[in-house]
Amino acid sequence: MLYRVAAAKTEWEEKRSSRYYGYRNGKAGSRRSIPMRSKKSLASRYYQLKCGHAPTATYLKRFGQRDDDQCWWCGKAAQTREPLFRHCKKSKSEQRELWKAVGRETGWKAGRCRHVQISELFSLERCDQEVMDFLAATGVGKFSQR
Repeated sequence: MLYRVAAAKTEWEEKRSSRYYGYRNGKAGSRRSIPMRSKKSLASRYYQLKCGHAPTATYLKRFGQRDDDQCWWCGKAAQTREPLFRHCKKSKSEQRELWKAVGRETGWKAGRCRHVQISELFSLERCDQEVMDFLAATGVGKFSQR
C-alpha cells in the first residue's frame, strides 16, 4: 500500500513540474504565462517576491536568521521589496530600465511610475516580462553570499 502511495505521489509531482522549467499549477485561474515558461529558479524568485516570502534581510531577520534588516548590497535601508526595486545602489541601472519598460508597457508617465506600489507592479500581468528581466539581471530575491 505504501509503495502505491509513494508511486502515485511521484507520478503526480512529475506531471506538475520539471527539473528546470516552470511550475505547472493545476488551478485554471492562477497561470501566468511568462513566469510559467521561465526557469524554475527565476519563477520561484518571482513568486516569492510577489507574495512577500523572498529571502530579503527583513524577512530573514523576522525568523532569526539575520541580526539586522539592512540591505546586504548597499547597507543603507531596510531590505524590503520597495528599496530593492527602487533605491538600492547595486542595481540602479537595472531599476531605471525596469521602470522605463513598465512605463512603456502601461502607458504611465515617469511620475506615475515613481509612485506605483510594488504589489501593484506584481499584480499587472502585462509587466511580468519586465519584472522577470529585472530579476534575471540582478540578484534580487536570492540569498546573500555573506
